[in-house]
Amino acid sequence: MKEEFKVYNSMTQQKEIFKPCDDGKVRMYVCGVTAYDYSHLGHARAAVVFDVLYRYLLHLGYEVVYVRNFTDVDDKRNCLWMETGWLYIISFLFYLFNIMHVKMVLLYVIPGEFFDCNYYSCYKLGENPLDLSNRFCGEYLYDMDDLQCLRPTHQPRVSDHMEQIIKMISQIIENGYGYAVDGDVFFSVDKSLNYGQLSGQKLENHKAGERVAIDARKRNPADFALWKAAKPGEPSWESHGVLEDQGGT
Repeated sequence: MKEEFKVYNSMTQQKEIFKPCDDGKVRMYVCGVTAYDYSHLGHARAAVVFDVLYRYLLHLGYEVVYVRNFTDVDDKRNCLWMETGWLYIISFLFYLFNIMHVKMVLLYVIPGEFFDCNYYSCYKLGENPLDLSNRFCGEYLYDMDDLQCLRPTHQPRVSDHMEQIIKMISQIIENGYGYAVDGDVFFSVDKSLNYGQLSGQKLENHKAGERVAIDARKRNPADFALWKAAKPGEPSWESHGVLEDQGGT
């Protein structure tokens, strides 16, 4: 008989005695990082919190399969790779020569976020996007090892599971919960009667356009992307028409 402990249930919004689906076994999935830059405090917090839970479950004698993914395919990372690589080189030169007044002039025409990263090692000119992600996945693991976090049982990467992702999204469309527009695929929140149940949020309380610009192609402003069509020069995967278009990310 294992020691009982309580966890907070987001569905019921109260603490409850933990009861695994399979006696003595726990399957734990944690959403991992999008690897396009160095780790920050938020990454560390998530890793440490679930490391404590993982260790405690092992301490109680459970057989734990802990899965944490790496999102190594992302349109934001592609944008940074394609559009800002040269800016980091220019910024690094400014940094070397301490020409800060030139940087201040550039801030009027270039978003400040482009100057936030480490000037020297953030992006190398011509670096392949997947190589870039692989590099930052390694940096993340190095940092979490320094925090003494145990590594998960499995650490799958999006780029290694594209066939399964395409198949899942195709099934979502077939079931009427998703729709394709101009090569993009969106999830229809109106079709999901339980949408928002875990967060306790109601769709009618959300104000469209406050966090993300409204996309007129969506049936509901709250609909979110499951698949995005590849832009020229971006890495892409052939969807073989199952997502009503060819290629995408």
